[in-house]
Amino acid sequence: MLEIVGQFMMRGNQTPRLQAVFSTFKANTPQILIEVDRNKAKSLQVKIDDIFRTLQSYVGSRYVNDFNFLSRTYRVYIQADSQFRANPNDINSLYVRSENDQMIPLNSLVKLTSTTGAQTINHYNLFRSIEINGSPAPGFSSGQASMAMEKLAKEILPTSMGYEWSGIVAEEKESGGQAPIIFGLGLIFVFLVLAAQYENYVDPLIIMLSVPLAIMGALASQSLRGLSNDVFC
Repeated sequence: MLEIVGQFMMRGNQTPRLQAVFSTFKANTPQILIEVDRNKAKSLQVKIDDIFRTLQSYVGSRYVNDFNFLSRTYRVYIQADSQFRANPNDINSLYVRSENDQMIPLNSLVKLTSTTGAQTINHYNLFRSIEINGSPAPGFSSGQASMAMEKLAKEILPTSMGYEWSGIVAEEKESGGQAPIIFGLGLIFVFLVLAAQYENYVDPLIIMLSVPLAIMGALASQSLRGLSNDVFC
């Protein structure tokens, strides 16, 4: 997974339409993997739930109940003191009770393995996800940048993985087909307002046609001066 993300960012930053492609995903956080020997636990008549409950209570924390004191409500959690859960080897001091009322050392039922993994696992639409961000390069629009990202996703991501947009780009994708309708309704609304104001249908057309001419003149002036024009991007 980390290799795919790294390749995506490297090729994204090499793409002319994109810049500052990055991800906050990191898979090098030190972790301790705890594996339970279920067969041995069954042979010693130790419930798997009791093993996990013991680990949660001492190494993590477990909620017990609430109590009231001086008109205030307090929550009670059980947890081993910090000095007894600061080292993975502290699990060797824990015991779990079997069904025949014997105390079984916990280190005989679990195996500790040092590994690395993601510090946090994000979800999007109930699926595990990795967020990748980027910006359009100078001279390119957000639409061109999003198409470049989609092209990279199709080339790099395996068939078992997909992609979805979020934030502003997702809103642009959803509202992209509505722009002509909204623009057309706006023109009709302006025309009707001007027609009611001037009480005819000719003057509104003259006024509305003068607006694109003024915009074209401003754009032509920018081009003649050699300045960049983001409207054309």
